[in-house]
Amino acid sequence: MLALGLTAFGIVLGTLVIVSGVVFFALWSVLLGATAGFVAGLPTTIIGDRVDSSLHGIAIAWLRTATDAGMLLGPLVMGPLADAVDLTIPFVLAAIISCALAWTCRWMR
Repeated sequence: MLALGLTAFGIVLGTLVIVSGVVFFALWSVLLGATAGFVAGLPTTIIGDRVDSSLHGIAIAWLRTATDAGMLLGPLVMGPLADAVDLTIPFVLAAIISCALAWTCRWMR
């Protein structure tokens, strides 16, 4: 499910750069929220399945810390990238990363 959800998220995110018009932007916003919400809980669930129950707290805390670090570093990397190249590049890069993660998840199952 994680691979499928990440692929859908990557596709929606990657196609956001070609969206024009308020109606399509609103639709893509809902699609982004839906796909992000679909995959949001899956990493925690997967960690719960793969880690010994005595290490759940540490493993989930590590996941949350890494996620928070990504939330801080993402704009610091993507903002200058958008300024240096083009506004669409951060969206395309994020879509490529999401699809690469999906491929990795599918490959590792």
